[in-house]
Amino acid sequence: MFGPNTATINLLDGANITIGSNATVSAPNSGAGINNSAIYFRNGGTLLINSGASVINYATGGTGVPPINAGNNTIEFQSNNTVTINSGATVYAAGPATSSEAINPAGTGNTIDNSGTIKSLTGTAIWFQNSVDPGSSNTIINRASGIIQAGTGGQAIGASAPGSVLFDNYGTVLGSVSLATGSNKVTLHTGSSITGSINGGGGTNTLQFAGTGSSTFSNATSNFQTLNKLDSGTWTLTNPLTAISRLATVSVQGGTLALQGDNSGFAGSTSISAGATLQGDALAIPGSTANGTTGLTNNGTIAFTDSGSGSYSGVIAGTGGISMIGSGTLTLSGANTYAGDTLINSGGTLALADSGSITSSNLSTFTNNGTFDIVQKTANTNLSGNYVQTGAGALKMALNTSNTEKLLIAGTANIAGTLYVNANPGHYSAGRYTLINAQSGLTGTFSKFTNDFEESASKYRLGYDGKDVFLYLDTDYFEVDNDNTVRSVQISASGLASIYNQQVAAYQAALMYDCRVYQK
Repeated sequence: MFGPNTATINLLDGANITIGSNATVSAPNSGAGINNSAIYFRNGGTLLINSGASVINYATGGTGVPPINAGNNTIEFQSNNTVTINSGATVYAAGPATSSEAINPAGTGNTIDNSGTIKSLTGTAIWFQNSVDPGSSNTIINRASGIIQAGTGGQAIGASAPGSVLFDNYGTVLGSVSLATGSNKVTLHTGSSITGSINGGGGTNTLQFAGTGSSTFSNATSNFQTLNKLDSGTWTLTNPLTAISRLATVSVQGGTLALQGDNSGFAGSTSISAGATLQGDALAIPGSTANGTTGLTNNGTIAFTDSGSGSYSGVIAGTGGISMIGSGTLTLSGANTYAGDTLINSGGTLALADSGSITSSNLSTFTNNGTFDIVQKTANTNLSGNYVQTGAGALKMALNTSNTEKLLIAGTANIAGTLYVNANPGHYSAGRYTLINAQSGLTGTFSKFTNDFEESASKYRLGYDGKDVFLYLDTDYFEVDNDNTVRSVQISASGLASIYNQQVAAYQAALMYDCRVYQK
């Protein structure tokens, strides 16, 4: 029916075949049948290749089985078939023909479930012809023990025509993945690997990271519009999001997505679901500049990892919270509206600058185990929830003569650790200045109080009541700005130098006059 020397095993619609353990199905390796496929079947069939079995052909060229004419491939089939390759089994295109693949699905609705090895000597291991029904899809599941290996002139997985490919990789891919048009989806599970580049193709494509362990992704990647982080594991992306061309949406739906690249140029939208975490330094978290105009919605946790000085100017919104888990300083300058908890780990500093704010909700808690720095704020700092500062924590704040740089807490405050106060320049009258007000009650005291006051210029002390922390100045105090003092000294020095030079010139003129009149 198919003509001479086309396949070693030819099957019609609905066929079911099992290759037994350690068995071999081979096309001829020489003679008139060298360009045969090993197995060809049509629609609605199943093929099971058991452990230790081999399916192999040695094609040197040719157009393949009519009417598909897709090359003489080791296994070729049309639509709605299932091929299962058990651990230890092998499908191998061992010939020199680069147009012959180990597996070639010519239609759609097919599933390839691989726990063994699919490989080619010179061509592509799996090639999707997708010549019919472009609205449908093909599925590949590469299990943990599975290996898909490209030949010297091909790809591990490729496609040439319309139709979608859904690829789940738990195992090893040796080579690149390059898909065509359609709604393609590539899902990488922790512990899996792909040695080459990944091209989503010309359609509407999704790249997903899944699994329960930890893995790092650094592949060259292109033509994906959506990136999803699934499950409870941790995936670290070393390249910037802009390297995934056309990427418009990042969705962290579970576990942790750790970003390491510079994502200040990413202009897409980012969302974090409840229970999920987006992690990175300030430059890696999308929205750190005006480029992130389409927004960052945080209903989970943003964990900042800055070890140096980082600045985030975007607005963080949503029901989630943020954590500063790095050892450096993170400065927030946006008017943030997120409603969840805020945490500063030991060794880290969270600073607010300019109009930077953390409104939070009245149910949230701000826990400070590191340093909360609001010295750069020029107005009161408002927290809608509760504030907890442990013995390892420090609060740094400013004081001005009008007492308008307070920390105002709508909920409760439980304080310990260190308080540092930096006085702005000006004349401070003796009296009481409110530093902290907690509307729902304050407990605890600071174990250490430091400041930049001139010790000899003022007598001061801290005071507490059920809601407030006060600074008492027992005498008037004048704080001089260091920069202005230095500038004043420089101006005075310059003026004194000018006067001195004028006086020297006058003395010299007088002496010369005497010499001219009276000679020596």
